Amino acid sequence: MGGYDFPGSNSGTDLLALTGWIPEHVFLRSDDVEPASLWKRIYKAWGFGDVLITLGTGVMSHHEEEELGLASEHDYAVLELKEIDGCMLMLVKNPWSGGAIWRGGLNHLDSDSDEAVDEDGDGDREPEEWKEWDESMALPAPTCPGQFWIDMDHICRHFANIYLNWNPGLFFFRYDHHFTWGPLNNGGGGVQCKASFAGNPQFSVGNLSEAKPATVWLLLERHIHGQQGAMRGPWAGYISLYVFENNGKRVCLSDGALIRVCCPINFVFMTGRLMCTL
Repeated sequence: MGGYDFPGSNSGTDLLALTGWIPEHVFLRSDDVEPASLWKRIYKAWGFGDVLITLGTGVMSHHEEEELGLASEHDYAVLELKEIDGCMLMLVKNPWSGGAIWRGGLNHLDSDSDEAVDEDGDGDREPEEWKEWDESMALPAPTCPGQFWIDMDHICRHFANIYLNWNPGLFFFRYDHHFTWGPLNNGGGGVQCKASFAGNPQFSVGNLSEAKPATVWLLLERHIHGQQGAMRGPWAGYISLYVFENNGKRVCLSDGALIRVCCPINFVFMTGRLMCTL
């Protein structure tokens, strides 16, 4: 990726660049996210060593940062997953040396609860149930600065994204296609209507075994040629993946898409990933 002349990235795209593992971006604030189902999927894969997990916060106020011990628009590494008595837990690491850590604890009480008391005089009220619950679960204590345990419920409440990077060995077949295309101008031939897909690169994907459905992963990755600062100005914008059911015929308009994933271009490596079943 070379140097620091880029607006930023996320841990999913960074891990793609470093390891080649296939990224999946889960927006935790989407109505489609069901925490229990998401946990079941990643917990099983984690046990087999087939997924790397990182977390990202959204925009937070200074007050929220102080209150929660989390940094605004910051990514965290996940070091361990545990499931104890139905509680879904992650051991998380702030990569900043000496960075703040989650202040919420692993209790299920509101921080304003009357049952919370300040036992050690440090100004933090600690629920009376917490110590007993911690000991009963026998959770290993974090061993390094910046580490903390947090449960799935609080992750979904206070983090905006989960980035999953999947082992490429899970995919039996792979096809890479590289092409050059200028946004909205067909390579320099004049600006076209944004609703028109007449000049957009299009690909037909089919399933030869119609009796057995197959899941296909599509990964769109943008490579910047030349100076990375070129992403600003006329090259800033979005990249998108659209899926249509059109019997392999070329699509002319954006209407009628079955699936649409639209991602802002904020990174040197921008990836959009979607799954569809054929």
